[in-house]
Amino acid sequence: MTLTSDYAMETDGIFSAPLAATQFAKFKLKHWSFQYLASAGLGILNVATLIAVFRFKTQDEFLQEIGEPISEKSPSDDNMYKQIFRHKTVHLVGFFVLAYVGVEVAIGGWAVTY
Repeated sequence: MTLTSDYAMETDGIFSAPLAATQFAKFKLKHWSFQYLASAGLGILNVATLIAVFRFKTQDEFLQEIGEPISEKSPSDDNMYKQIFRHKTVHLVGFFVLAYVGVEVAIGGWAVTY
């Protein structure tokens, strides 16, 4: 699954969550806490799916299955994060995601008030 489709599914969830919460609030259900049970159920389903797909295997094990050679770790791999954070693009994408998620949360919170 690509990162784009992951964000698309996240956006669907962010869009639908306030609508579901509004329904719980609209009917003044005695058991409004069921909203948390629905979220917990989806979380458990997600974890079960990940376990079924990946079966607690490491990335190296999957690479061996498809015949990819596993590279030995070099001493320069210790500073991998330092190498990543030196790129300007990482900071720009991080700022974009921060702004994008902030707008989504603001709109999601605002949508429930109507």
